[in-house]
Amino acid sequence: MAHYLNAAGYRSPGAFTMTKEWYEVRVAGSAGTTLGIEAGMADGKAVGDLGRLVSIQSGHARRFATLAEATDFLLNTSIVQIYSMEIVRCTETSAEPAGR
Repeated sequence: MAHYLNAAGYRSPGAFTMTKEWYEVRVAGSAGTTLGIEAGMADGKAVGDLGRLVSIQSGHARRFATLAEATDFLLNTSIVQIYSMEIVRCTETSAEPAGR
């Protein structure tokens, strides 16, 4: 029987954890940004799939696969002339039982 590490780092038979990672471009002061963390923000604005600002909670924030992609977007958009933006690394970890 195979043993895998669970989210707490303990070995558990037949389970594994899966971590997804991506980057979002968020308005400074929003959740996950330097100022947002200091202020305890739980929501904010991010660049959406269509290039417009959306609520982070909406689930429509644009996901960049790499830091380089997010940086390239910032270098080629005019939104930074209006808003102060920050690239935020996002992760999502889920535990999956064996057999799924």
